[in-house]
Amino acid sequence: MSLELIHYDAEISNDPERRLVAYTRSGWPITVPRFSHSDRIPSKEHDGLVEIRTAELVDMMKENKKRNLKVLSTSEDEYNCVGMIFCSRSAKVDIKHVDEILRHDGYDKIQKDEVVAGDLVLYTFENKFSHIGMVSCVSSFDLRVVSKWGKDGEVEHEFREVPFYLGVPAYFYTTRAKNVTVQVR
Repeated sequence: MSLELIHYDAEISNDPERRLVAYTRSGWPITVPRFSHSDRIPSKEHDGLVEIRTAELVDMMKENKKRNLKVLSTSEDEYNCVGMIFCSRSAKVDIKHVDEILRHDGYDKIQKDEVVAGDLVLYTFENKFSHIGMVSCVSSFDLRVVSKWGKDGEVEHEFREVPFYLGVPAYFYTTRAKNVTVQVR
């Protein structure tokens, strides 16, 4: 069984030049489109659109007292938060598959106070999975996450600082063994 893309194009699935298979850590296949440079932006008039949208979104959030945001990438490549984490920024994978990927790849649910860099944060909106990010830094007063904000850029942020439509942090996951002790600085 393999995962489906959000916008799966039958033409891509029949053309080996336009598809590739990404594998999760456990070897579970995800068929993804092979992007070429021409797939990035539909025309010159859209050049830089991701950068503009991301900057506007970050500015709007900073006005609402959310100040600790850092834009890391405004790539025009077609991928989402799930594709960023599990497919090396090469695909849009439907968020509904996250639970299966986490299970197949051996992730365990943990408590917030057990989180270290490299662990995952799963967000929910209206009681459904809505977003995922990777923890980039843990300190005694902050938990930072890197995530891809929909069609916009990749942003490093405090784990609660995401646009409202991406949801709220609900679950934390790790692949570390349960008996490992990690020192937080």
